[in-house]
Amino acid sequence: MSENLNQNLAQAILHINTNPESASAWEELGNCHYDLQEWEKATDAFDKVIELGGDNSDVWHKLAYIQETYEKDGMRAVLYYKTSIEMNPDAYASYNNLGYVYQTFFENYDEARDCYEKSIAINPEYTYALNNLGVLYHSVYQDGEKSIACLAKLTKCDPLDITGWKNLAIAVSTYHEDEEKACEYIKKALDIDENYADAWYTLGVIYSRMGKDDQKVNECFDKAEQLRNS
Repeated sequence: MSENLNQNLAQAILHINTNPESASAWEELGNCHYDLQEWEKATDAFDKVIELGGDNSDVWHKLAYIQETYEKDGMRAVLYYKTSIEMNPDAYASYNNLGYVYQTFFENYDEARDCYEKSIAINPEYTYALNNLGVLYHSVYQDGEKSIACLAKLTKCDPLDITGWKNLAIAVSTYHEDEEKACEYIKKALDIDENYADAWYTLGVIYSRMGKDDQKVNECFDKAEQLRNS
């Protein structure tokens, strides 16, 4: 995969050398650096796209993501995600990421919820937004039914989403106190990825609530710790 990315990068540089005033060529270069996680180079290329008047929703979304994850600049990330949405009102990924910035940078939970809901309204099967909204309903609003509804829908949309199964197990255990069902869900995550440390830890918690013997509980916690330290 890395070799393909480097080949794409070489092709993009060739396009720039051929036509240095082409906004699409600079966007191609920016996308290559973005995929390689070369954030500063990607930013420079996307800035050139904007300078040449070729900006679009995707360019602003990627610039926002760089500000969010690399620069840790929440204010600028909000501005850029909003610009992405202004250029494409159906940019459901930008709505989701904007919500996450509101939630994690500013603890503005109502704005975060609204953004997640808008993302899902545009794309009802967008699993990232379903997960974020489900976790928000659990961790902030303590609304078990809405949390479980979001997470159950997530696992229906993507049965291989291990985070979705883990979070659904936690919600069912917390709000329905149905440890058998929670155990079933967390084991689905482990069936998909037996090295998922958070799932082993969650299974240990569920076993403890079920009254399983300490050895079985501790085996899960030890497995989680071992995987986290490996």
